[in-house]
Amino acid sequence: MSFVPRYFQWPAAAVILFLSLCPPRAAAQITNTVFFDDFADGVIDANKYQPDAPFFEGGQGDIHATEANGVLEFTGTVSQQWWAGATLRIVPTFTVSDETNVVISVDRVSEAGVGTSSRSALWTMDSTRSTFVLFADNRGENHWEYNRKINEAGDQPTGGGVAITAFDDPLGPFLDEGLHRMKAVANGKTVKLYLDDVFGAEVKFPFTNLVFQIGSYARATGDTADTTFDNLRVETVGTATFSTTSLTLTAGQSAPSVTVRIPPGANATTAIQVRVVSSDPAVAIPVGGTGGTLTLTFTAGGSNTKTFDVQALGVGGAQFTLQDDIGLAAGNALDVTVVSGPGLRLQDDFAGASIDTNKWQVNNQPFETGVGTFTVAPSNGVLVISGTKDLPLSVEIDRVSIDPTSSDTVTPSTAARTGIFLATGDRSKFLFFGQDLGETGWEVNTNPGNPTGGGTAIPAFATVTDTNSHHLKLVGDGEDVDVYLDNQSGGRFDFPVSSGIYVEVGAYARITGDAVRGVFDNAKIENVLPCISAIPTSVSAIVGQTTNTVTVTIPKLLNATSPAAVTVTSSDANVAVPQGAVNGSLTLNFLTGGTNVQTFNVNAVGLGTATFTLSNGQGACVAGSVAVTVTTVPATLFSDNFSSGVIDSNKWVVDSVPLVDGVASMDSAVTVSNQAVKVFVTANQSTWPGLALATVKHYSASTTSPVSFEVDRVKLDFVLVNGTSAKQRTGLWITDSTRSNYVFFSEYATHDGTAGGWQYHRNIGQAGDNPVTGNGTGIAAFAAAQFNDQGNHHVKAVANGSTVKLYLDGVLGAEVPFPVAQGIVFEFGAYVQAANDIVTGVFDNAIVVGTAPSLGPLAATRQVNGNVVINWTGAGTLQSTDSLSPLNWLDVTPAPVGNSIAVTPQAGSRFYRLR
Repeated sequence: MSFVPRYFQWPAAAVILFLSLCPPRAAAQITNTVFFDDFADGVIDANKYQPDAPFFEGGQGDIHATEANGVLEFTGTVSQQWWAGATLRIVPTFTVSDETNVVISVDRVSEAGVGTSSRSALWTMDSTRSTFVLFADNRGENHWEYNRKINEAGDQPTGGGVAITAFDDPLGPFLDEGLHRMKAVANGKTVKLYLDDVFGAEVKFPFTNLVFQIGSYARATGDTADTTFDNLRVETVGTATFSTTSLTLTAGQSAPSVTVRIPPGANATTAIQVRVVSSDPAVAIPVGGTGGTLTLTFTAGGSNTKTFDVQALGVGGAQFTLQDDIGLAAGNALDVTVVSGPGLRLQDDFAGASIDTNKWQVNNQPFETGVGTFTVAPSNGVLVISGTKDLPLSVEIDRVSIDPTSSDTVTPSTAARTGIFLATGDRSKFLFFGQDLGETGWEVNTNPGNPTGGGTAIPAFATVTDTNSHHLKLVGDGEDVDVYLDNQSGGRFDFPVSSGIYVEVGAYARITGDAVRGVFDNAKIENVLPCISAIPTSVSAIVGQTTNTVTVTIPKLLNATSPAAVTVTSSDANVAVPQGAVNGSLTLNFLTGGTNVQTFNVNAVGLGTATFTLSNGQGACVAGSVAVTVTTVPATLFSDNFSSGVIDSNKWVVDSVPLVDGVASMDSAVTVSNQAVKVFVTANQSTWPGLALATVKHYSASTTSPVSFEVDRVKLDFVLVNGTSAKQRTGLWITDSTRSNYVFFSEYATHDGTAGGWQYHRNIGQAGDNPVTGNGTGIAAFAAAQFNDQGNHHVKAVANGSTVKLYLDGVLGAEVPFPVAQGIVFEFGAYVQAANDIVTGVFDNAIVVGTAPSLGPLAATRQVNGNVVINWTGAGTLQSTDSLSPLNWLDVTPAPVGNSIAVTPQAGSRFYRLR
């Protein structure tokens, strides 16, 4: 069955499922001022502020802050574009949560910069100052806007940012560059932006320890900054909150003891009443209420917490909100999703002559604003569906083909797309996954975020450019959606909707005269129980060790109404078993209504490998097994903390091979500064020149004798000579002796919204290789902001002769095939993409850990010519000394070839040993 929309500007031809909408929440406030400055004393107080200049686009200038005449002024000129600036960073940091929101506000008195553009800046940042929401008046470009960097789809860390429509009306009051009060409200999940108490935008920002800054920026060389601020205030806002924000129940089930909390002291002298209100009493109610409303009374001088039970009545979704009559803000809401259990919700192979109106209806809503003509007959079938962490929603369909031929039947459309939506009924929230021919390729659009345009390109699918059949799949859990193409993961994206979700399948064409024909088949929508999981999935233990812990999690619904059991079985009880196992097996019992999480320890019995498999009698799927490797006691084979101040040529060799074919400048170098290695590279010629330090020694690895390389990547620094299009990498290599086989583990720094972060490249001559000449593979485990600050991180690679495990700050990110057991070389280095751009990588504390070599005895034989031949067995380094007191063992140079050496006796004594 095909749906054939034609001749329209991003109009929609889509099939759709029904969703209910949630009511808005109240926004009253009870506040406490924790920071204030009216700038009346004429002095910038160093106890309150530190001068700063958060990186925006790398420009330079003399912009600075001055306190005078009762205000704070930022003035200065750009000497090197783009976007030079200065800020004052508030010294105290602020912790936010659902229970305690934080509000920063300031009078932006005037924006008087001169030149191409300037901006007044209010920064909300995480504690590492690597992620941010920048709220600004961008005079000369978009006016009021925000830039966001949280290392997720929808980021716009540089450039014009996202225009705030509510503030940018040409006939409105906000475009006069005059006095306006800027305000940002943070709750640990989002930041809400206001101007003169008018709401403008809510921006995702999931951080709880915050830093605030105010400042001024100017754009191009010669532009001037001139911004004036006054009356800077930070306040805390106490709120009423639920102890949990989501519940998944089956019809008839209840959830006991949900806690409601009001701010401490709010009821110190007067009783307070708070109402728990269900948006749909036919779905779920607070027990003891009337008509879906329960009133909780917090007695004067009593506790600031109360509990209540939730009763599920019918399938669907209901939102519980907190309401009152005293101006107390609600800090969160409770989403209750009532499900009928796992099972198929819709299946259609489109074998009939027409659309099944009991399943589908037509949605004419365009992707952007276009209109057009299409050929899907209207119908009005609806179906309520939901998806939560406890019962995810899985949507699958075959996109059989896409034909982007335009209206003249010969010329292709400028752009055309086909794909699937998860959406609210008015598309105020949606996720679209599809192929955008002529623009981005396979992509995701989200609302809020990037609801129009090219969306976020998915690097994993960049090579899939054909218009033929592909299997699309979305799995939503009420917070995020995992995207798959032909069963390959493309990443995880925001979609915080848990019930009443529309699913749409559609095709869109871009401009007048463009057309598209999208063909779909085999739709399947179902709720599926999450699989039983065990974490970690890989354990390395030393023989005799029993301290490694594995956590087993079952779906909450699996033991909600009856007990459940999971059996953990070792494939080789002579290598490793779950502690407490009988004949290699351990059964974990989960009581009815009890916890769905249990742990066990691994008992490492003997050298080798074993696999722990999980099974259960309830028919639940299992996410995977636990691979256990038992090894010998590791030893330090090599270390260097660079305290000597120079590169030790007996340990290291400089590797100047570029990632692609670039050439580094003559002043590029690897040096030691402040007892750390500094890799400085300026690109003389594109693309991707760089430098690395490689170990002189080679190493071996096996399953029971792995070898690991660790180094502190202290800093990734850069100069964006070419602007925000610049790219840099710093990281470590594990290679064979010729670097023909390798894994390169690096942080990829971008500044224009392009997906960056920690990635790996692999080249081993097998299917799935992604050599350094192309895109890297992103490591989802390292997507969090704490890993993406270009700062100090401990990087580690562990090889076992068949794979290499990649760690960052002790967290396992990926296990990558690497079938190299001998001649292993480790390197670390820095690389920059384009000519004239600059990268600096700083590294320290390199160490190689593995199994100490088994050293055989030395034997000596005198030859007829007087020489002595020394022989030995096993691996090791031959050393000699002319004195046993004091000892002065030195490696024999040149190093012997093989396991023997002929020496000519000299006067005196010489002693030899194998190390």
